[in-house]
Amino acid sequence: MRKLFRILLFLFPAILRADPPILTDDPDSPKQNGWEIFAGAVAEKRDRVLLMETPSVEIEYGVLDSLQITFQQAWITRASEHQGTQNGIGDSLAGVKWRFLDQDTSGVSVSVYPQFSFNDSNRSVNLGLVTKGWQMILPVEVQRKFGGTILMSEFGYTWREQSSNGLLYGLAVEQEINEKFSLLAELHGESAIRFLEGVLVFDLGFRWQTSEHVALIGSAGRALYEGSRSAPDFIGYLGLQFAY
Repeated sequence: MRKLFRILLFLFPAILRADPPILTDDPDSPKQNGWEIFAGAVAEKRDRVLLMETPSVEIEYGVLDSLQITFQQAWITRASEHQGTQNGIGDSLAGVKWRFLDQDTSGVSVSVYPQFSFNDSNRSVNLGLVTKGWQMILPVEVQRKFGGTILMSEFGYTWREQSSNGLLYGLAVEQEINEKFSLLAELHGESAIRFLEGVLVFDLGFRWQTSEHVALIGSAGRALYEGSRSAPDFIGYLGLQFAY
């Protein structure tokens, strides 16, 4: 059973890495000396196993207008019929996003976002809450704005110390309904090399700017395609975004 949990986490490691509320990241970053903090809860259900990250925290700091540093951390709880409830600290993730093209000057925004995650707790590894070893992610994000519509795409490669390397990819759209509320939709995938044994997830989300510095954000979705292995019956996020 523990081996199965490790396989599930290998197939869908994007939960912690994603830029809330959806899984596909974008080239945007805080302004120089600005902060963005995401605090929320992630829930994922598959094969009668519920995996939650509560809280899930992501901190972004703008070193320059086009350069941000990121840190992510979460507390993981897993509930199953066979093993009851287990919990522990998740992996730490640190990253640097560099937006080297801006739509204002180049017609499109493009960034590269190397990220490195590593184990914080041998106990979490032994319980199968996280996979053993480090993980290096190198995605590229592309974005184009058309008035109140934003199109985003992401493609990247993942190196893993203890398991096979993989690919990540996503396509998303955000539509502004009014100046405070927007809707999001995406297709996001994870797979082994050559797109084998992949998982493709469809997500719907929202962003509601409740005040100048705070937004309520959320999403919900499920797998459309799961290849030869298990995939999420449900995946969701609900949280707050603080910007200063």
